[in-house]
Amino acid sequence: MTSALQTKFIVRFLTVLALYSVLGKIGVSLAIPPGYATLVWLPSGVALGAVLIWGWRMSFAVVLGSIIVNFSTNEFSSSFATLLQSLTIPAIIGIGAAFQALLGAWLLRRFGRFPSRLNDERSVLLFLFWGGVVSCLFNPIWSTTALLLLGGIEQSEFIVNATTWWAGDVVGVFVAAPLVLVWSFVDTTHWLKRGLTVTSAILAAFGITVLVVSMSAAWERQRLQLQFSSVADLAGTSMSKAFKDHTEILHYMEGFVSSSDNMTRADFQNFSQRFLQNFSGLQALSWNPYIYDAERETFEDSVRAEGFTEFTIVERDENGEIIPATQRDNYVSVKFIEPFEQNKSAFGFDVGSNKARRAAFENAIDKGTVVATQRITLVQESAKQFGVLAFMPVYNSRTAPPDIDTRRANVRGFMVAVFRGGDISTAALSSFGAEQFVVQLRDTSAPKGEQFLFENRPETEGIRVLKEQGLFGGEENLTTSFDIDFGGRNWVAEFFPSREYVATTRQQNTWLVMVAGLAITSMVGIFVLIVSGREERLNALVMDRTANLVKSERRLGQAQEIASMGNWEFDIENGTFWCSDEVLRIIGVKSVPERFAIDFLDDFLAADDRKRVRKQLRLESLLTGPTNFEHQLVQADGHVIDVIQHVELVTENGKPTKIAGTVQDISELRKLDRLKTEFVATVSHELRTPLTSIKGALGLLNGGVIEGMPPKAVELVTVAHANVERLGRLVDDLLDINGIMSGNLVLKPERVKLGELLQHAADLSQPYADQQNATISVEKIDSEVELDVDKNRLMQVLTNLLSNAAKFSANPGEIRVGLEQRAADVRVFVSDNGEGIPEDFKSKIFGRFSQADSSETRAQGGAGLGLFISKEIVDAMNGNIGFDDNPRGGTTFFVDLPMG
Repeated sequence: MTSALQTKFIVRFLTVLALYSVLGKIGVSLAIPPGYATLVWLPSGVALGAVLIWGWRMSFAVVLGSIIVNFSTNEFSSSFATLLQSLTIPAIIGIGAAFQALLGAWLLRRFGRFPSRLNDERSVLLFLFWGGVVSCLFNPIWSTTALLLLGGIEQSEFIVNATTWWAGDVVGVFVAAPLVLVWSFVDTTHWLKRGLTVTSAILAAFGITVLVVSMSAAWERQRLQLQFSSVADLAGTSMSKAFKDHTEILHYMEGFVSSSDNMTRADFQNFSQRFLQNFSGLQALSWNPYIYDAERETFEDSVRAEGFTEFTIVERDENGEIIPATQRDNYVSVKFIEPFEQNKSAFGFDVGSNKARRAAFENAIDKGTVVATQRITLVQESAKQFGVLAFMPVYNSRTAPPDIDTRRANVRGFMVAVFRGGDISTAALSSFGAEQFVVQLRDTSAPKGEQFLFENRPETEGIRVLKEQGLFGGEENLTTSFDIDFGGRNWVAEFFPSREYVATTRQQNTWLVMVAGLAITSMVGIFVLIVSGREERLNALVMDRTANLVKSERRLGQAQEIASMGNWEFDIENGTFWCSDEVLRIIGVKSVPERFAIDFLDDFLAADDRKRVRKQLRLESLLTGPTNFEHQLVQADGHVIDVIQHVELVTENGKPTKIAGTVQDISELRKLDRLKTEFVATVSHELRTPLTSIKGALGLLNGGVIEGMPPKAVELVTVAHANVERLGRLVDDLLDINGIMSGNLVLKPERVKLGELLQHAADLSQPYADQQNATISVEKIDSEVELDVDKNRLMQVLTNLLSNAAKFSANPGEIRVGLEQRAADVRVFVSDNGEGIPEDFKSKIFGRFSQADSSETRAQGGAGLGLFISKEIVDAMNGNIGFDDNPRGGTTFFVDLPMG
């Protein structure tokens, strides 16, 4: 037994641990990018449900599951001390989750009417309020405070983290806890149906929410890409135009030099200033004549003659030092350069001394247009950025010769522009808020390691490709590229948004969709819980009622079998007939014949009863009200039995729809009645003869026929005589009841003066009244009132009423008798001044053997048959007998007799 319990606990423990861990990982994946907060933490619902169903020990599984969810596997490679330290926060969070589940379970049992089947509105709402809204305040406050103290979050993040944590736990309770509980109700017949209904509804709503949120997150990434792309398009266009405008300067300068054979330094300075002032990316403009080696000395002397006495054509050595240019076939030396002061370090520099620059200007000679170098570090560069030189060839013929050889032979020199790509780019992007994006300028024509030209900020501050993890994550390329043809080189400008831009531009639509979806999921869960719970209650009620109905039908069948009574029903509209099994048993058949209808007993009626029964079953007869009648049936085996039927008409909206009835076999009752009647008649007749003799003898003795009897003997004879008379009256009453019950009460009506009869009854009853210390006064007697009644039977009724009044009057007693002639009848009354009739005895006063005091020590004698006999006699005379309470105490009995 102990081993089985341990196994069950282990299975439950591992189940909770697995569910908590798996759902925790799912919860982490449900975090909405770019953060890590989640509005759905299903493990909180699992923890609460497990503690409610399987007890507090499941909280240890919650702690362990929380540690598994929040612990990073990367920590295993760390030292033991670091590993132990990294377990602190997951352990604190796990303890908070466990205590939150225990708190929720306590609140629900204390205030939430739990245990509950969650099958009505009140229990569902109480469960969600105490188990979700209230109890889920614990762990967010506990764990967020711990994270704050341990440096896991900043103080400014406390409220947001605690609120999001609380919302996630509440949603987890709303979604997961009802599912756990519903699947635990295995003791009900419809638990599987309810479990599947609630689970499918909640999972469907939750699945739709996840799908919509996922789509919303994808739409948000696409919207972000499109919005940034529109900004990048404008910035890229502006940047392309800026570079094009800068190269146009060389065309203007080439035209200026070609139109002047003797351009002076001052001319060059004046013409170039307008460009230098208006183009911030222009580092310098220079005129570099093409000098053959034979012309070098003359060229250097001419420049020295302008006052630059130390001038010589120079170049850089291997160490980057400026030295006089070594002898070569030709030189392209800087003669004029503006602004001079900032760039005088480049004065006299032979750009042909650098292979890349020589390749560029030779290419420019051949093409007859602007050609740029790949990136270079300018001689005059003081900042850390790359520059480029753009060469525009100037020919002696003023226009570019048609072929390459002629161009090479007629080159005069070069207009050279010194550009810094960073300055051009920065100027071009200044109006776009460069903090919105990261831009990188690359020369794809250059070798791979030398392609980079410029970036406005480090690449790490931007997001080329938006990669978001989790179920709602995805990947979106945010980089926009532009090709720029600059001096015959293929430049590419790449734009991608900064992290600040993504953070500020991202909208919260996904969060709103998530909140709305989870709210709808919760409402769906509540609705389905209530509806399925109501259905469960109805099913339970139906099953209970069905069971009770089956039990009642079984009891009814048993009762019908014991009472030999069956019931039947005939549908007037459909003409269909139904009867219980007991009816078939009474008739003596095994099944209902096809032609059974309202006349189903016709074939089994005794010949003498057939006409009378048919009349009773006619619709017009039943319209007057229910009817009872007895008759005989001849069973299928020929046996004759006595039955009694009760038949009534069933109506709906005043229209007859059915005829319903009962059939009872009363053969045994009739047999017992006959035996009883014969027994009572025999006993009564056998008693009457000896009683008459005894009564006569005692009467003689009581009348003093024997003189000198001792007083004691006289007393005994008197008592014996009174008891014999009482016994005689009892025998008479029994004979009367026997006649009444057997239907042999025969009345002999005659014309009687009622006043005289009433007076005679009072006179006869006065001696008995004297014994009871009561007086009888006759009042309101009209001697002319005559009725057709059975004189003796009416006298029997009156004397019974008078003797009862004498017995139950006060001491001394006052009895009033009289009659009142009314419109349709005559009322005879007998009134006493006794204590009256007890309230609980009034409904039984006319029953057989009924007495208000039925104890063995009752004060008054009698068998309790007098009023029953009196009522039967009065009913037989078509009269009415009853009683009223007197206002001052006592009772008035009355007999109403018709005048006719």
